[in-house]
Amino acid sequence: METLRYVAVLACRNEAELIEGAIKGVLSQTVPPMAFVVVDDASEDETPEIVERYEPRVRLLRTRRRRIAVRGINQCLAILDGVEEATRLTPDWDYLLKLDADSYLPPSYMERLLSRFDEYPRLGIASGVPYGERLWRWHASDGAKVYRRRCWDEIGGLTPLSGFDLHAILKAKMHGWIVASFPEIRYHQVRSWEKLRLSRWLLTGRVRYKLGFTLPHTALSSAIHMRKKPRILGGLVYFLTYLTHYLLDSERPLDEEFYSFMGEFCKRDLTERLRYVLGQLTRRIGV
Repeated sequence: METLRYVAVLACRNEAELIEGAIKGVLSQTVPPMAFVVVDDASEDETPEIVERYEPRVRLLRTRRRRIAVRGINQCLAILDGVEEATRLTPDWDYLLKLDADSYLPPSYMERLLSRFDEYPRLGIASGVPYGERLWRWHASDGAKVYRRRCWDEIGGLTPLSGFDLHAILKAKMHGWIVASFPEIRYHQVRSWEKLRLSRWLLTGRVRYKLGFTLPHTALSSAIHMRKKPRILGGLVYFLTYLTHYLLDSERPLDEEFYSFMGEFCKRDLTERLRYVLGQLTRRIGV
């Protein structure tokens, strides 16, 4: 564990109410980061001033690029700037903690996750699970996600597009890496799926289409998400948004190799999820 070197990157914009808790969580880790970069994406509140209080333990990086009117791209570019700066500070890092401003980590979070990476050599991306939430085991939570350096380099890091976190996970799977979440490792996430507005469900449906998820896979996923607030409506909007793009044969921005992988991935993942759902139903009815 002593030889595992990691860096932490947090990109934020107008997060004055939350940022301090996220910073304290990283600085409290039993295994501290070799570098901790907070990227302020042109905040209009006191976010950068709050971050400055923690220098030099935290490196504040301010972006000045023109903002792009596509959700997620500005955040992705800010994260990439942060990784570049963290790499300048610690060129030989082994792991990257990518953190959101509303994610508060317990002191043992990184120590426990790094032990999982040590245990599973093909584990490329991993996370804990936010309190009060459930997560598909072969996924990873966006709020406090850890990348193995070799996986990060092999997938080419993040791609600036809507749904960049999910795209990175899919690229990792495409390259044969394991992606996993560990429910025994918990952290606190202030803004959860249970609190999202309907606009985020619209975005989810569009992103899933753009990333090449199939119609059957999306139908099952939306049905599962109907249990989340706003109940029924959120999952339904998510599916109908996907279906609209599907029927209109909207443009998809990625290459054919990726979409070919997605077709096969959705078949395997759909089968596994159906088995899981059927298993849960069987247990509930006592069959």
